[in-house]
Amino acid sequence: MTVLITGASGHLGRVVVKKFLTANYPVVGFDLPTKSTHKVARSLLSFSKKYAKNLTITWGDISKKTDIEAVFEQELVDGVIHLAFILPPYSEMNPERSRQVNVKGTRHIVELVEKYLPTRPFIFASSLAVYGPIDPNDPPLTINRPLKPYNHYNTHKIECEEIITKSQINWRILRLSAVLNKELKPDRELLKYSLSIPLNTKVQPVHVNDVATAMLHAFEREQASRKIFLIAGPEHSRLIYKEYIFQQLAAVFPKLSEEEIPWEKYGKKPYYLHWCETKESQDILQYQEHDFEDFIKEIEEQASFITRWLLRVPFIRKKSLMKMFPD
Repeated sequence: MTVLITGASGHLGRVVVKKFLTANYPVVGFDLPTKSTHKVARSLLSFSKKYAKNLTITWGDISKKTDIEAVFEQELVDGVIHLAFILPPYSEMNPERSRQVNVKGTRHIVELVEKYLPTRPFIFASSLAVYGPIDPNDPPLTINRPLKPYNHYNTHKIECEEIITKSQINWRILRLSAVLNKELKPDRELLKYSLSIPLNTKVQPVHVNDVATAMLHAFEREQASRKIFLIAGPEHSRLIYKEYIFQQLAAVFPKLSEEEIPWEKYGKKPYYLHWCETKESQDILQYQEHDFEDFIKEIEEQASFITRWLLRVPFIRKKSLMKMFPD
């Protein structure tokens, strides 16, 4: 069974590609050709050589139906993992392009799956964002909580879910919590966006490898068919956002104190992250293999001895911290 993965070069996509390759699935990756996606593709192709199954990378613009239909016509695809999506803050900075990629692109994929492989598994990566801003005092999220449009990104996710659930395809929707990925190197815009999240926000982060496992099992297990799942970490990884941020920084900055962090820069308006009820998703998809402590250990191991030594030097430490909290 060959799997088509859109957004294959993204931070989540590259992990999902590797997960399916290691599970002995041939993979067709689809992405927009850029300098950075070509670099990731070369790395994935090198990785795929370790396995008997093949990886094919195809290039195109998902907002152009002919680009993606060519994949269905040329490749023997047996299922789809749809990850291609423009995320915040870039979705809010360029809403017209985001709608073309996010909503129009998803509609194209769904129409083509209906045409070419309506009975085969189709996995869509949605988000807790569909619930809109959440009061931290609310109980943990469930699938039945009403959806609430509030910005371009979450409106696009809601519209895409509606397109999918009204179709005749064999869909599964995974609403993702905050995804832990040590390979993510946030740029200035993403760092600024992270400062909009209030410190009292409840967060139940999920490891990127566990997300990939959830997608693999959703693809393989028929009991996941036409279901929506909340994908978050185990209950003992439930955190408050302030703690979530401090532990990650403390894993890199030796002997960090809370007084060194400009907490006043964080926002006050409610955000969409929250704790989640994950019993059903875990029972069916069996994906929760890592917790937040595992992620912190990964960050500590990734930070070299020299880096941690240099971050003890006061002016280097202060300058590095300032970069983490841009105005």
